[in-house]
Amino acid sequence: MRNQPVTPDLARRPFYGASTTSTTKYLRLVDSLKVATAARDPSRWDAFPLNMREPMMSNEVLVEAIDGVALITLNAPDRRNAFTVPMAEEFITVLRDIDADRSVAATVLNGAGVDFCSGGDLATLTAVGDEPFSEDSWSGLRTIYDSFVTFGSIATPTIAAVHGGAVGAGLNLALAATLRVVAHDAKLMSGFLRIGIHPGGGHFHLLERYVGQDTAAALSIFGEQLNGDDAVRLGLAWRAVPQESVLETAMEMARRIRRNPDLARAALRSWRTESRASTDWAAAVDIERLPQLRTLWQKSHTQ
Repeated sequence: MRNQPVTPDLARRPFYGASTTSTTKYLRLVDSLKVATAARDPSRWDAFPLNMREPMMSNEVLVEAIDGVALITLNAPDRRNAFTVPMAEEFITVLRDIDADRSVAATVLNGAGVDFCSGGDLATLTAVGDEPFSEDSWSGLRTIYDSFVTFGSIATPTIAAVHGGAVGAGLNLALAATLRVVAHDAKLMSGFLRIGIHPGGGHFHLLERYVGQDTAAALSIFGEQLNGDDAVRLGLAWRAVPQESVLETAMEMARRIRRNPDLARAALRSWRTESRASTDWAAAVDIERLPQLRTLWQKSHTQ
């Protein structure tokens, strides 16, 4: 299989460990993208290292290299793709592999099931709230947020393909991308205060990268919710499309820069340098960590 071009039969390989029900629709789209890619230029698929062309041995973070684009799928639909610590660690590993592969020009991130990402896993956050200043809690929460920061700082341009909900830290993850393509009926919301938790992960910093102070306050403090069309109008996303077209649209945009990965990466470095906000994102994460831990403890001990 190492040196074979993609054919319709090969394209129908299941992801190892992934449930058929949660990934059937995703696999169907990936199949069609692979076959179209091989038909245009079979050599493009074989150019990728084997570890990028073979599915990752994981249930919750899937990665495929398609036509010069790394396609990552968060595959924990039963908990709306909310992050646990092991999932965050796997995400970081995948991102570092992409970083190291100079043949990858762009990265697209999407979620399996009905939502893009609902942020941190509630069971994980509850455990943090029980002992917020223990070493495990501190490092675990940091690992989840570090995975988002890693996504926001990898060497390739990134596109978040957002359908369903992008809530709480899931909104952070979408905002960490270079660009967002969203479904018309996507739901983008902060959600932290609704469940009695201080925002975390540099939430305010990420919002104010893209919107004015009023919009950032309306979302993060007063609980406003946006759909995809609202997000485009306010500058939080580039384009809103029907839900069934979100991933295809994101992949089409990513493929535009596939022919010169080095140039794509160099352009991204310059864009980040010239548009960097005055407050560093990592510093914003640290600013929000203590008040978030305090509210997690209060929530845990008042129930």
